Amino acid sequence: MTTTIRILILGASYGILPATKLSLAGHAVTLLGKAEEVAQLAQSGTELLIPAKEDGRQLSIKLSVHDQPSAGVLAVTTPEQVRPADYDLIVLAMQEPQYKAAEIRDLLARISEAHRPCLSIMNMPPLPFLSRILNSNADQVSYAYSSSASWQELDPALVTLASPDPQAVRTDPSNPGLLKVTLATNFKLAPFASHTHQELLQIISEDVDQVTFEQNGQTYHPRVRFVARTSLFTPLAKWPMLIAGNCRCIADPQPRSISNAVWDDVTETKDLYNWVYKLVSALGAAEADLVPFAKYAEAAKGLILPSSLARGLHNGATAVERIDRLVWSFAQNHHMQNPQLDQIVKTIDSKIQLNTPVSA
Repeated sequence: MTTTIRILILGASYGILPATKLSLAGHAVTLLGKAEEVAQLAQSGTELLIPAKEDGRQLSIKLSVHDQPSAGVLAVTTPEQVRPADYDLIVLAMQEPQYKAAEIRDLLARISEAHRPCLSIMNMPPLPFLSRILNSNADQVSYAYSSSASWQELDPALVTLASPDPQAVRTDPSNPGLLKVTLATNFKLAPFASHTHQELLQIISEDVDQVTFEQNGQTYHPRVRFVARTSLFTPLAKWPMLIAGNCRCIADPQPRSISNAVWDDVTETKDLYNWVYKLVSALGAAEADLVPFAKYAEAAKGLILPSSLARGLHNGATAVERIDRLVWSFAQNHHMQNPQLDQIVKTIDSKIQLNTPVSA
């Protein structure tokens, strides 16, 4: 590594995955979280459970947390403490409804004022990124977002998106610093508009490739890479997976695993997956950008937990990522319809309505 990049990661849950990899690569990384998360992480540090490239064994990577970031050192902070101008790159790693919070909206405005590039690893693409795909504003799909106003100030040229293919979960509610990678695939990064900002993605991709970790006297390469791509449509490869897998975990009385959602009726799953694949192709994605169903279905066998969407709705959430509504909106704009997707939208609408308290 020749350049230390100062990186702020919004989200101290899923964000632990990129934070660990980027810290091990020698960059100065700061995790942003809620005050209670930050206090506990400062005390206990983080632990990432991740398979090794060599033989798949589980590595336990523990990092202590410091007050100030420096090369190879992880720090934590809260939204109110952040000075965006102190960072070279902002990583958006929170679920979309969290950006509605007043302190996060204020932070996004300050990031905009500082003209800092943002790399999203969200399932829901930030609206400014969609503007780059649509070559216009994204108002036609904005109602799928919890707060479209949160994104208004960000310059689309300063926002790009990665396909958040790696799956990771917090396994212990009492230990927010512990994150387990359950599917160790790669972040595939769509390009920035600027060559200068694109160089940041190239640097972190190359540096993360070189990361090693010693455990029990042996040297391993932790899995999960950052792969810089040249196509804006690369992250849309996740959409068929989210619709055909994650969104179909919703079931009663308990949500089902992503594996079961895919394999309980694999013919039905394949039909829906390939329909979303066709939609994404209509938006401009090339075959090289996308993942064929057979490859996804095989990977899904290892996803033995329900999706975060299904778990959230089961636990009473009223604000969840509505990738179903986003894809449905694009389908409407392209005069495409699918009964399975229509039913998914209705099911999630119904769950949210049931979870919403009745006003007195």
